[in-house]
Amino acid sequence: MIHRLLNKPETAFGEHEHQKTSAQQVQSVHPDMDHSPMQTSRYTLPSDGTYAPLNSAYNQAATIPRLAFIGLGFLCLFVIVTVRLIGLTSSDNRVNESVDYQHWRAGLTLDTPIRAPIVDRNGELLAVSLPVMSVYVDPRDVLDSEKTIQGLSAVFPDMDQAFLRAQVNSENSHFRWVKRSISPREEKAIRQLGLPGVRFSEELRRFYPKGNLTSHVLGYTDIDGKGLAGIERWFDNLLTNTDDPVSLSLDIRAQHIIAEELQYTMDDFNAPEGAAVLLDTETSEVIALVSLPSFDPYNIGGASDEMLHNNASQGVFELGSIFKVFTIAMALDRNGVQLDDEYDIGSPLVIGRWPIEDFKDYGHYLSVRDIFAKSSNKGTARLALDIGGATQQEFLRRLGLFSMPAVELNQAELGRPDVQSHWGQIQTATVSYGHGIAVSPLQVTNAFSAIVNDGTFRQPTLIKSESNYRPGDQVIRPETSEIMNELLRYVVTNGTGSKADAEGYEVGGKTGTADIASEGGYDDDRRNSSFIGAFPMNNPRYSLLVFVQDVVPNNSSHGFATGGWVAAPAFRKMVERLAPILDVAPTMPESGSGGSSNRVLD
Repeated sequence: MIHRLLNKPETAFGEHEHQKTSAQQVQSVHPDMDHSPMQTSRYTLPSDGTYAPLNSAYNQAATIPRLAFIGLGFLCLFVIVTVRLIGLTSSDNRVNESVDYQHWRAGLTLDTPIRAPIVDRNGELLAVSLPVMSVYVDPRDVLDSEKTIQGLSAVFPDMDQAFLRAQVNSENSHFRWVKRSISPREEKAIRQLGLPGVRFSEELRRFYPKGNLTSHVLGYTDIDGKGLAGIERWFDNLLTNTDDPVSLSLDIRAQHIIAEELQYTMDDFNAPEGAAVLLDTETSEVIALVSLPSFDPYNIGGASDEMLHNNASQGVFELGSIFKVFTIAMALDRNGVQLDDEYDIGSPLVIGRWPIEDFKDYGHYLSVRDIFAKSSNKGTARLALDIGGATQQEFLRRLGLFSMPAVELNQAELGRPDVQSHWGQIQTATVSYGHGIAVSPLQVTNAFSAIVNDGTFRQPTLIKSESNYRPGDQVIRPETSEIMNELLRYVVTNGTGSKADAEGYEVGGKTGTADIASEGGYDDDRRNSSFIGAFPMNNPRYSLLVFVQDVVPNNSSHGFATGGWVAAPAFRKMVERLAPILDVAPTMPESGSGGSSNRVLD
């Protein structure tokens, strides 16, 4: 049980100030006294009933005026104290108490529990509340306002001078904040100044040991500890009413690896933004959720809109050929299509005035297996048109791609899928290969998990599961899921995903490349690159999506900005670092594994 430390206002001298009095102690010693002033006189009772000291030289006439003077002094002191107390408690008191002061004063008497800590799945501390000092001023007790202002300005050189002067010179006020949550160095400097009227109050501040590494997941609180974003906001009531840590599904080690590799890739390709999501396919627990650029949770005011925007859950993007995973799975599961069935991809495919084209000429016919491996837009579109738009919409809806995921983030932090209101033949064709529909990386990764995990769809969660099982809905047959896993592996060994082939680990996946939408169409010179995959493919436990936005090709990619050249290598590096810490055993190398770079097309 953690108990809150109550606020104890202190003076700038480091001690608790007490009520000052103007009374002075009167000490009088008769010159004829033969004992020390510290001795006490002995009294006897005379026959006339009056008291007199045995050795006193005073006469009664001199004693009575002295006693009257002392009594008058005490009476004046009593009147002064009484008037002061009435002034402080009177309803028409002119003291203008601020809301901050009322909050501070309530903190002295209310036993409010400390905000509970947040930990990752392994108990690693991600957020904690700790006591800190805040400094305020009581303008009534300030003896030299200019000296006080200059002293505080020296400690807080960036503080607005007009604000500081207004706080110190506030009339009819006895509480004005100077600065909340100061550092120990600042506290020491202020104490050394010894400024009357400048005091300290102990408060609680939220700390994030991992800094911006978890900022988009945890969110942040305000100065008073109220959750404003992320997990801090979603579980605000729980965190303020329990002492038990809230355990997230995140693995901070995986979060670090993915954020680091993603940043390397963004730097290599001059990409301004990116995202990555790692899920447990058996529970849909979010093991890592990264959005770059990130923000400093201690400096929200200094964060740009791009930093605060969560690309992994809030951003919606056209992800291109990744959607071919869903189209092929639908064709195998709903329409009885076989992997060796061939489709005409040599003839032109035009719907209305819109031609459907491939990245390059693949010949006249391709099997379903090679349509997927070579990432043929024509072949995928023909499969979708054979199945029909109604079946396609129903299938994508069951995979959660038409609605926001039910994850522990607020609605403002989740992107609403951008889905066509009219669904004709052209929409059926373009959506089949990931154009004309925009969804978040989190949604796509979760839908992909349902394809590789024996066909069970579950809503994603950021909370650590109590067991290795969470109920879900069967969206495809287990047999279809098994075939898809073989196909995903085939894409890596013989298709566009060869650069994702991790050394020592059996991975499978699909590349994705999409032109960035602009006003009136698409910009042919700007692309988003992605790769989604799973590992180990003999029993997929984890699914991982790497997304890099607005890629600028470089020499290492030979001028390409596709998912196979940009996101697939990042995926490989992540898996090679992630697998050991996630207890994924390495596999024996397959003969003929690892396609050559000239197969990287999408």
